[in-house]
Amino acid sequence: MGLGATLTVVVSVLIAVTLLPAVLGLEGRRIATSTAPVLRRSAQRTQRRLAAGGRPSLGLRWATVTARRKWLVVVACVLGLGHGPPATDLQLGLGGGPDPNSSAGRAQKFIDKGFGPGYSGTLTVLAQGENKTTTLTAVNDLAAQVKELPGVASVSSPLPTASGQAVLVSVTPSSGPDRRPPRTC
Repeated sequence: MGLGATLTVVVSVLIAVTLLPAVLGLEGRRIATSTAPVLRRSAQRTQRRLAAGGRPSLGLRWATVTARRKWLVVVACVLGLGHGPPATDLQLGLGGGPDPNSSAGRAQKFIDKGFGPGYSGTLTVLAQGENKTTTLTAVNDLAAQVKELPGVASVSSPLPTASGQAVLVSVTPSSGPDRRPPRTC
């Protein structure tokens, strides 16, 4: 769920940064001659104000600065997004939450006690292949390698479909989805 939301944001930003300016560049001055009355009147007011020697609006000044210093704006945005508080402390877990006395917190404690702390963060792996024997062999090898990774509590035995062209494996981490892994460096 967190990965889907992340990809949605990334695609939205890419569209806003690339496609929208390209379309606006193609349209050029035709945008100011909009058929929407509100937009047309706004563009006409701005042109009259500028022709009379008035001060440009804040939006126009911002657009002008951004257009003149494109790379500075790009670098500032990337640095701001990469080092902001949300990016440095992003937690995508759906655990019991901060309140251990809530019903979700109590339920999470029972699940952690009964099945282990990583049970609520189980990862399901689906592997597909051409035939049953090669797919099952490859997934068995993969499961053996994943079992040896740090932070993995258990790996289920592979569960093939009736046709054998797809195999499911569940990987349970040793810690829950909302717990930070121990630092290695």
